Amino acid sequence: MTTECCICMDDIMSTNCVTTPCGHIFHANCLMKHTLVNSYTCPCCRAEMVEQLVDEDEDDNSEDSDEDTITDEMEEERNLQGFRWLFQRVNDETLEGDEDEYNERMEEESFQSGQEKLIYEEQKEQIDYLVQEIKKKNCISYDDLLRAYIGSNCDDYMYNEFSGDMEYKVTSTINAIDTRARNNLPPHLREHWARGVRL
Repeated sequence: MTTECCICMDDIMSTNCVTTPCGHIFHANCLMKHTLVNSYTCPCCRAEMVEQLVDEDEDDNSEDSDEDTITDEMEEERNLQGFRWLFQRVNDETLEGDEDEYNERMEEESFQSGQEKLIYEEQKEQIDYLVQEIKKKNCISYDDLLRAYIGSNCDDYMYNEFSGDMEYKVTSTINAIDTRARNNLPPHLREHWARGVRL
C-alpha cells in the first residue's frame, strides 16, 4: 500500500518523507513549502507542529517584556528569512526580500567564520609553543602525563590519591613552564597572549 502526499497528491516513497507529530505523512519538500508560505500547522488537521513557548513570568504591563517580544520576533523573522532564502536558492527561485541584505548576511557570517578560524589557529600556535617548551625542559615523563590524565578524566580513578598527586605534579610543572615561557615569547605570540586569546 502506498501513501499519497495530501499536498501534491503524488505517491510517497520511503525516502524524502516526513511524518508530523499528529501522524500525517508528506514529502519533505512539500511540507517545507507549506511551512514557508503558511504556518507551522499540519496541512491535514491544522495541529501545531511546533511547540509554542510560554513565558511563565510574562507581565503584559512591563516595558521590558514588550522589548523582549519585539527582539524575539525580529530574531525569529531574521531566522525565517534565512530559511526562506536557503529554500529559494536551492530551488533557483527569485529571492524574496532584499538580496543585498542576504549578501551582507552571508559576508558577515563568512567574516565571523574567518575570525573563529584565526583565533583557533592562534590558540593552536600558543599550545604548540608551550608543548615545545615542555619538551625542551624534559621534566614530565609520558607515564606521568598518562597518570595525571587518568586521574582527572577517568571516573574510576578520580579519587585515587596517587593519580591525584601525579595530576598536581604535572599541573604545577606545566604552569611553572607556562609562566616562564610567556616571559620569553616571540613578539607575535606575546601580542596574542596580551590580548587574552588563550585557551
